[in-house]
Amino acid sequence: FIVWLGTTMEEHGDNGQPLFCHETYRRRTPEELHQIFTELAERSITYLLGNEDRTHTPVIEFLTPKELLEVFDLELAKGTDGDGFHGIWQHIEKCMKYSVRTGHPRFLNQLWAGTDVASMIGEIITTVTNASTYTYEVAPVYSLMELEVIRKMRSMVGWEEPGDGVLCPGGAYSNFYGMLMARQKAVPDVRKKGNGTVSLTAYTSKHAHYTIKRGTFLMGMGMDAVRYVEVDSEGRMIPEALERAIQTDKKNGCLPFFVNATSQTTVLGAFDPLHPIADICAKHDIWLHCDAAWGGGVLASPTYCRLMDGVERCDSVCWCLHKMIGLQQQASAVLVHPRHGSNVLKNCNASNADYLFHAPEDHDETPYDLGDKTLNCGRRQDAFKCWLSWKVHGDLGYKARVERAFENRDYFLKQLRRHPDAFWLLWQPQGLNTCFWYIPPRLRTMDREDRDLWKKLGVATAQIRRKMQLRGKCLVNFNPLDEKPNFFRLVISNPDVRYEDMDFLIQEIEECGKDL
Repeated sequence: FIVWLGTTMEEHGDNGQPLFCHETYRRRTPEELHQIFTELAERSITYLLGNEDRTHTPVIEFLTPKELLEVFDLELAKGTDGDGFHGIWQHIEKCMKYSVRTGHPRFLNQLWAGTDVASMIGEIITTVTNASTYTYEVAPVYSLMELEVIRKMRSMVGWEEPGDGVLCPGGAYSNFYGMLMARQKAVPDVRKKGNGTVSLTAYTSKHAHYTIKRGTFLMGMGMDAVRYVEVDSEGRMIPEALERAIQTDKKNGCLPFFVNATSQTTVLGAFDPLHPIADICAKHDIWLHCDAAWGGGVLASPTYCRLMDGVERCDSVCWCLHKMIGLQQQASAVLVHPRHGSNVLKNCNASNADYLFHAPEDHDETPYDLGDKTLNCGRRQDAFKCWLSWKVHGDLGYKARVERAFENRDYFLKQLRRHPDAFWLLWQPQGLNTCFWYIPPRLRTMDREDRDLWKKLGVATAQIRRKMQLRGKCLVNFNPLDEKPNFFRLVISNPDVRYEDMDFLIQEIEECGKDL
């Protein structure tokens, strides 16, 4: 790394011009670079090893915004000189100290967690080389890597033939690209003439991610264009309800253009039934998108890939490798069925900026200019960390990671069932989400069908979670859904989580909630 930086240092002749515009922009000597980055490496290693110390390292040293502003000098004052490089370590130390340790095995709060060293190395090299993956001429290696990562992901969906796809800055973008392609198919001249007078309608389950309604207002059709389809008792979209909604809208003169099926919903972790939904979409010629941002990782496991049976029939798929597969934030993709060809994203999104995209259409580098497939201009390249992580772990490593997560889920379920008076499992998990209430001792005699009990448990859940946050020993999320007030939603995707961590979580919840 230091050698590479040294080769980029410019040597200036004695022509009367200062060698640097300001001391902080002075080219560092090899000795200075070595000192800076050795210190950074040592601090990073100490931080990462701290995640493994369950006894002495908290998940979070929580401070309120007011308290944090008092201990951290965040002001960027006007007209002052900087601290220079000698002042950076105090800022780095405080940043690490008060950040949530998402790599800690007792961080169980989000759909992503853990530390993948391979993708972390990829992130470092990404920063060193500082490329933008919009044209082959400025990112030749990364452009080819991105296409290979997309090819590999498409093959896992079940598409071996050539087709389209691109890495995106998050699952929200991936879902939005699916919606844009769907509209392009339904209204071919939309890029030039807009939505016009046609009343477009989109369909998704009532438990789907909010990016679908965000997409409709960004596309100018308003959030009222979304139809929220009813779900069954396990949180899965009901195909018959989807059919009824489409039929009703068509009778009213609407143009159904997009159906989103979710593979592992955010709260319950439900997998919508893809085959019957695909049958309905084929019948009505509607674009079917699968939001597998969270659930796509099951495709790495021969045992659990059955949860996404039928995904190969979808027109497009969103899949986030930073979630179940565990790469460092962020690594998302939109993948497109081969029946739509290899240029559907470009035909949908391209602006053909000739100041940037120089190569003519028939030039051999043009297929590798990925920027016109996207809504971005500059594109932070995420390909290297994805490619490098896959090279390190391989298919079998990812398989083991996914199956370890399901093994941990099953253990936690077994432990909950050992305490039926204290813990109430609200749904039988399909994926990795486990949703439950803790019942404080004074409430255990109440009838579980009593809605007043539900209300009290919702209040208790939020209070327990706040206590856990302040104690900092572990962190788990909570949320309401439909008629049920706040409940705990546990997600275990970090392969460093052990049985003892789940036992500790149960003990911590009981400790924080026993007197409520």
